[in-house]
Amino acid sequence: MSTRCQVQVVRVKDGLEAWIDGETRTLYHHSDGYPDHMLPVFERAWEQMSALGEKGTPFEKYRCNEYQLDRPGYVAGWLCTVDPGRFEPENTPSLHADIEYLYVLEVSGKGWTLRTLEPKSGFWDDPKLENMKRSGKMRTFKLNGKGAA
Repeated sequence: MSTRCQVQVVRVKDGLEAWIDGETRTLYHHSDGYPDHMLPVFERAWEQMSALGEKGTPFEKYRCNEYQLDRPGYVAGWLCTVDPGRFEPENTPSLHADIEYLYVLEVSGKGWTLRTLEPKSGFWDDPKLENMKRSGKMRTFKLNGKGAA
């Protein structure tokens, strides 16, 4: 059976999550949603985005501005780029009742924060964020630093 997950890319302003239309993008990943597969996907997306404009890289002619790092649609596009054919963009931020993981990627112009969540008892009957629990440690991706902390 597949390990399903969803990713919610959320813009953070002034330390507050902005869960409003246009500020969140949700992706569905039907298989290989476990952390051993997904965490490297986030790391590759960060590495490629932060390499934009660096001389000697395939991305030399492109530039990554801080405002692009906090655009959920732009970040979701990079996630799809580094794991091609695996993500399915969703039209709403609704959670699927059959996911085993939810990754919440909070984005800002200074970097990203990734939280991994798992369903609590009752999630399958009422798939809401409050029926999820934190799993594993939080990861951060910062400008002028490579990879996750």
